[in-house]
Amino acid sequence: MSFNPLSVILSQNKLIGENFTDWKRNLNIVLTSEKHKFVLLEACPPEPTANATKAVKDAYEKWIVSDDMARCYMLASMSNVLQQQHQGMRTAAEIMASVQAMFGETSARARFEASKGGEANMVVASSSSSKKKKKVSAKRKASLKAKKKVGKTEKKAAKGGKCFHCGKEGH
Repeated sequence: MSFNPLSVILSQNKLIGENFTDWKRNLNIVLTSEKHKFVLLEACPPEPTANATKAVKDAYEKWIVSDDMARCYMLASMSNVLQQQHQGMRTAAEIMASVQAMFGETSARARFEASKGGEANMVVASSSSSKKKKKVSAKRKASLKAKKKVGKTEKKAAKGGKCFHCGKEGH
């Protein structure tokens, strides 16, 4: 086994919580390049019996070695506190499930990426007067539309009184 230069990204970007989405992406890159990612996706094969074929024994041994490597990459790329919390877990999949439960749902980027389905593109002018595309979910779009309606009725009601903006009467 040789040292993978891609593993440097894990040591430079240790999991501390709020960077979960980036850490997971980097981990997937390293595990894929080392051919160990399958342990996060496949269950451990049953331990082979004494009379099992060489192929069955090899498959089991490959999974065990890859799982150990994945666990090492994961633990080495976590903060010390997270390492202590996860070092007793038996498989890389258990560690991933634990950190996913801890940080996966609370991550703003994870929520954003999860909401990508069913959204509309809106063109919004930025302060530099160039146009940027901003993705807005259908739910958010409905909320903005409702606020616009409320704003219009408030403006109509303000016609008889003082303007909240300039303080003048009757417009």
